[in-house]
Amino acid sequence: MASSLFPQSNQQQMSNNPMAFLKQFNEFKKQMQGKDPKAMVMQLVNDGKISKEQLSQAQEMAKQFEAFLK
Repeated sequence: MASSLFPQSNQQQMSNNPMAFLKQFNEFKKQMQGKDPKAMVMQLVNDGKISKEQLSQAQEMAKQFEAFLK
């Protein structure tokens, strides 16, 4: 399943081009300014756009990524 944050057509391009990934991330970061990410994710769950299982998987990945950043 493609991420709604990064459309599938851009995912392959970003994996092959780190600069494209950074550009896309900076756009994402700009769009998120002033927004509550937890509320946005819970809205996705409530709307049925992502399952609780997908949320759990994303949370686990975030924990692993957080450890990488420390």
